Amino acid sequence: MAHNTLSNRFHQNIIMHPKDAGKRIDVVINEQFEQFSRAQIQKWLKEGSITVNGRATKPKHIVLGDEEVEINIELLPTNEWIAEDINLKIIFEDDDIIVIDKPVNMIVHPGAGNPTGTVSNALLYRYKDQDKLPRAGIVHRLDKDTSGLMVAAKSSIAYHNLVQQLAERKVSRKYLAIVEGEIYQQGTINQPIGRDSTNRTKMAINYRGKEAITHYTPIEVYDGFTLIECQLETGRTHQIRVHMKSIKHPLVGDQTYNKSSTKLEKLAITTPTRQALHAYKLSFIHPTTAKMVKFKSKLPEDMLNLKAQLEQTVEMLDEDFEEDYYDYYEYD
Repeated sequence: MAHNTLSNRFHQNIIMHPKDAGKRIDVVINEQFEQFSRAQIQKWLKEGSITVNGRATKPKHIVLGDEEVEINIELLPTNEWIAEDINLKIIFEDDDIIVIDKPVNMIVHPGAGNPTGTVSNALLYRYKDQDKLPRAGIVHRLDKDTSGLMVAAKSSIAYHNLVQQLAERKVSRKYLAIVEGEIYQQGTINQPIGRDSTNRTKMAINYRGKEAITHYTPIEVYDGFTLIECQLETGRTHQIRVHMKSIKHPLVGDQTYNKSSTKLEKLAITTPTRQALHAYKLSFIHPTTAKMVKFKSKLPEDMLNLKAQLEQTVEMLDEDFEEDYYDYYEYD
């Protein structure tokens, strides 16, 4: 449940799940609210801004299951970020939400070395009240070189509602990816993800990391490659990229996890300079109407071109998938 008396206040109550028993409380809260760093959560626990069963507790508290956790924190507005007149492809908007089709080579939030040119900068320019919301209203992220659908809030009520839906895994996010190797059966990867111990800029399967679950289904199989649909249950950094590499099906063009591959070149196809990954379907419960809303984005040109070239080596095509290939949104 979320309470929203001030636009920069975040107040939610959650119940610890028995499956989290044995984990540290700061780890479990961080798994549910990824927009906050673990260091921030530890600070709020120490300050008493996060309580367990009504009492202040230490970050190292071990969860038993069924505890009630209350989060009541003051969030800094984002008015230190620069508002910039940057074009955004808006799929849908109303008084509460904005659904964006993010292009390749665009970062979501400003950071060290990238203070401008981001989705957040664009939202702050386009909507005058976005600076009153945490992180310019953005509730989830896409990697710089991943294209596709994102939702941002335009009101405090919408922001807290969407954050809660993400924490409760009620937001459906589906991606299209082109991977190396031929996949003929659907599957699920349930492997925790954390920082790579040898390279802190990369993520890896890490049994001290966060729970991460990815479902994948083959759509089209080519000669040595497959177009797959991935559905996320969790939203860890680089999740699809790390998970698919872990089962020996890395994403085509991934400059971090598959940079040295020459498999496409053997088919006389130029390897793309970004991971072949597109967030193509997004659905959730509208924060104010309580109706299910669904959005879809077609593949961008670079992935369409790659797909067309690979189809010349085709093993299996899904004709129904092709017929249903266009941008849309709908209300249930």
